[in-house]
Amino acid sequence: MRIVPEPGRIEDGKVIVYLDEKRRHTGMDLLAQSEAFMENLRGDRISMIFQEPNAALNPTMSIGDQIGESFLFHQKEKLFATILRDLESEGCRTLFPLKQFQQAVYRLGARQPDALILNLLDRIPILKHWQRKLKKEARQRAVDIIRKLGLSNPEQIVDQYPHNLSGGMKQRIVIAIALACSPVLLIADEATSNLDVTIQAQILELLRRLKQEVISSILLITHDLGVVAETCDRVGVMYAGNLCEVADVKDLFQNPLHPYTRALLDAVPKFSMQDDLKSIDGHVPNLVTPPSGCRFHPRCVHAMAVCREAFPDMTEIGRNHLVACYWAAARK
Repeated sequence: MRIVPEPGRIEDGKVIVYLDEKRRHTGMDLLAQSEAFMENLRGDRISMIFQEPNAALNPTMSIGDQIGESFLFHQKEKLFATILRDLESEGCRTLFPLKQFQQAVYRLGARQPDALILNLLDRIPILKHWQRKLKKEARQRAVDIIRKLGLSNPEQIVDQYPHNLSGGMKQRIVIAIALACSPVLLIADEATSNLDVTIQAQILELLRRLKQEVISSILLITHDLGVVAETCDRVGVMYAGNLCEVADVKDLFQNPLHPYTRALLDAVPKFSMQDDLKSIDGHVPNLVTPPSGCRFHPRCVHAMAVCREAFPDMTEIGRNHLVACYWAAARK
């Protein structure tokens, strides 16, 4: 999404996204696009569920206004078209001059939602009433999406504020904001980390259903291997900022290749476990001055001399199973 705050920066690589769900054209490199293009993309074709809903929601705005913002910013053209269709279906074409003026405004908005004349009309109090219908339509869409997410009394929720809602409800509102414009890609950053087990299961089931019905792809960021096993199709394992293994979820759990992946899976408590819980020896590295070579080598039981000298390339070992490890590549 290119929202890395300073002094962070993207040094190299590509971010290829297929904005056409059917992949009828080649992917687009987001790093090569302008900031203006990205502003229109964020929240529309690519959305994100942030880890902490209390930080993601504005405490001074109602729930309806926060969800409606997405429609007003990214789908104003569709809002204009819907209102125009409703006016014409009511037979307003033959009514008062005011109604005809409204029709003209909404017809223009359906073609050019950012037209200069609309901005000028918005500055004249007596003529800015057309905005009310626009906000009313955005509010109704907010009600509809809250209802789809399984929250009862959505007409009341849109008029409430974040402090009126429970943690699970706030997380669903954050999801509603992310889903407002039916994105192609949804990024879920620890979307269930602060929720109890029951609410976590409901949110994961909701994401699965949305993936089947609405969203092309979900990028799930999590530390919970149980969530990964239950939810994901393909997995990338990262250590200290580097990708060390990528595989289909079933293959990763049945045949982990990287020593870090193996250590992670060994550290998961099991019902059949007789001995003490296993842990990974050593400490997480300082990312300001990371270790040379493979960043996991100070804690790796299979570390070789070459591991300290150069970072290993990603190697394909097996079908669609990639690993960045000299030891795993040597075993191949």
